Amino acid sequence: MWVKNNWLDKDFVELEKYLFFLKDAKYRDFHSKLVPGVDDVLPIIGVRLPILRKIAGEIAKGNGESFLRGISGDYYEKVMLKAIVIGNLRSDFKKILGFIEDFIPQINNWAICDSFVSGLTVVKKNREEFYTFLSEYLHSEDEYKVRFAVISIMDYYTDSQYISEILEIYDSISHNGYYVKMAVAWGLSVAYVKEKEKTMAYLKNNNLDNWTYNKALQKIIESNRVTKEEKTIIRTMKRKNPGC
Repeated sequence: MWVKNNWLDKDFVELEKYLFFLKDAKYRDFHSKLVPGVDDVLPIIGVRLPILRKIAGEIAKGNGESFLRGISGDYYEKVMLKAIVIGNLRSDFKKILGFIEDFIPQINNWAICDSFVSGLTVVKKNREEFYTFLSEYLHSEDEYKVRFAVISIMDYYTDSQYISEILEIYDSISHNGYYVKMAVAWGLSVAYVKEKEKTMAYLKNNNLDNWTYNKALQKIIESNRVTKEEKTIIRTMKRKNPGC
């Protein structure tokens, strides 16, 4: 149904009607609570993510680039579809990078950010180029541009090759946005699981604010991949004055 050689205005109208046909009011209310405030600037229809992924997969089998050039961003689901289609593109990486760059300013909540990043599996074969690309977003004044970069680093660079560099990156981020701090804390918990020794050494000597540091410890403790003995040690490392 959504495999098209070229997307026309009538196709986008049909797509919007279909999204409203799939509307789940209970899910919409539930998801709105998970992404507080987003419905004020980007109305949520209420279509579940697995359904959006299926639609996006069909779109990408046709002319995904035509879809991306014509889709509007007036509903949450349309922006999410765009994010997923970009991740499904199978063309030259520089061209995909152009679509990624164009999409980043449309990220205005954690859900679209994280879903977008997790779908960019093409990055795995182009890590060096993407790593360089991320550098301009790490110290942006925009909260979600920074989160995009941090989540990307967490998803694609938490390994022995990059661990020293990404710990330095986490340490250098100064944005005070809640979703940036949460991303850094999450990234550190993943780093601890994958590269324990270097991450522990970093946790003992870093420039993180107390809130981010303690949140990172909390996330490590919550991990099922950390032993009870390790969790006991981590608990003793908590700082006082967590609001600082």
